Amino acid sequence: MNYQASQRADFVDRINAEMSDKWTFTQYVRIHPTGDFYDMTYFKKWVAIANDNPSITFYAYTKSIDIV
Repeated sequence: MNYQASQRADFVDRINAEMSDKWTFTQYVRIHPTGDFYDMTYFKKWVAIANDNPSITFYAYTKSIDIV
């Protein structure tokens, strides 16, 4: 379900809305407790989310060096 949600055109907006509604005191977000970036489009969506939330530090461990 997460994979399918990440492919939606409104993924960035949905994550941003979720963060503004429920994560008001969050300082750090680990993007993937499990999983990885599967393509450049998905990676860029997370870059957009991070740019839209400058007060939060986003981080991810990855083996997708060719994408990042």
